[in-house]
Amino acid sequence: MKLLRRLIVSVLIGDCLYAAILFVAFRFPSIVTRAPFLLWNLRAFAFLGRGAPIGYSPSGEPIYNGTEGILFTSWENVLLGFLLYPLIIFGLLMVVSSIKNRNN
Repeated sequence: MKLLRRLIVSVLIGDCLYAAILFVAFRFPSIVTRAPFLLWNLRAFAFLGRGAPIGYSPSGEPIYNGTEGILFTSWENVLLGFLLYPLIIFGLLMVVSSIKNRNN
């Protein structure tokens, strides 16, 4: 039962956290340019949902055909965050729980 409770809490907290980060990215894009670590998963999994680049921008960034999403990444990549953040929160809850049980 404790495992189910941790799973539910991690899904709620992780998804709310990622939704808040996406809201900040849409609403205040200048914050994301100053703190790119907020959307680390978009850079780490940039290969998802893309084909080969069709060209390159003047700054050297690759241009992909049909990449509709946030910050020129695919929707698959954006939606992956709703799975990653709950997994991270679940791992943190498990670590905190094991530390708490070890101290008792």
